[in-house]
Amino acid sequence: MRTLIFAIILSTSLSMALTLRKKPLCDMCEKFVENVDAVLEKGGDVAEAVEKFCKDDVPEILEDACDKIIAKNLKYIVEKLKEHDTPEEICSNISLCTTRSYADKPFITL
Repeated sequence: MRTLIFAIILSTSLSMALTLRKKPLCDMCEKFVENVDAVLEKGGDVAEAVEKFCKDDVPEILEDACDKIIAKNLKYIVEKLKEHDTPEEICSNISLCTTRSYADKPFITL
């Protein structure tokens, strides 16, 4: 019985500790997608929002990455927003975020 309780506690502790953390590009992507969604809802200028976002809302070290990622994926992002996908789904689909964590898989099968 002690072994079973220990295994459950260990499994729970490990799964919480090993949950994948978001990457900086993931945070940037989700914030960008939220901004584009807001611009689309208001009927604003997406091109202007893109330029402003990479210049004003992203750390300088990520500006070039921001420009390249957006240039490559903007059409897809807009399309998926129109299909009501979430920022998390969109950013995962373009490989900037991970949706799975080690917590999704049991460590110990009883």
